[in-house]
Amino acid sequence: MALSDRYGPWAYRWYWGPGEGERLGWVTDRIPTPAEAPAFVTESLLVWRRWLDGLAERFDRFLPLLDPAEAGPGDIVATWEAAIAHLVMTTVAPVADDDGWQGWCRLVLRWFLTAADVPAEHAEALVDGAVDERFDHWVPLTAADIGDIAERLTREVLGLAGIALTAPYGDWPDTWPQGWPSWRATNT
Repeated sequence: MALSDRYGPWAYRWYWGPGEGERLGWVTDRIPTPAEAPAFVTESLLVWRRWLDGLAERFDRFLPLLDPAEAGPGDIVATWEAAIAHLVMTTVAPVADDDGWQGWCRLVLRWFLTAADVPAEHAEALVDGAVDERFDHWVPLTAADIGDIAERLTREVLGLAGIALTAPYGDWPDTWPQGWPSWRATNT
């Protein structure tokens, strides 16, 4: 809290950023001496700030592309899915602990939806529905999982916005692996 008070709200969570625990070790594993503490904190704050700035750049790149007035129905679906998948991959990549990615994924996706003008209470519910109990503790994330999260969250966000979703292509399979139905399927 002292760092947030001094530098601003961006400094909150400075030590718990994605990958930070793995990079520096947990606080109880490496407590810096009083002489090392300023450099330790400064390095962690800089890593955290660079991560936040990179995330902001990604938001700035994706948000203008999500305007339904600018994109056709098929394009808006693909753009939302690509943005969400990219953000999930970017968020999860530095997290070495399979137990730690879910919280960061949820937080970043809530920030993104809020930046895209989805009301905060809806953003939280939508993200929690997309990153559901299947992804609880000690489960590594796969590419299929990322696609599923992106598809589910896109469908919910666009449905909330009243954008009718249609299958953009006619060659999508009627089911995905493990019997998961696809919203694009022609037989559901």
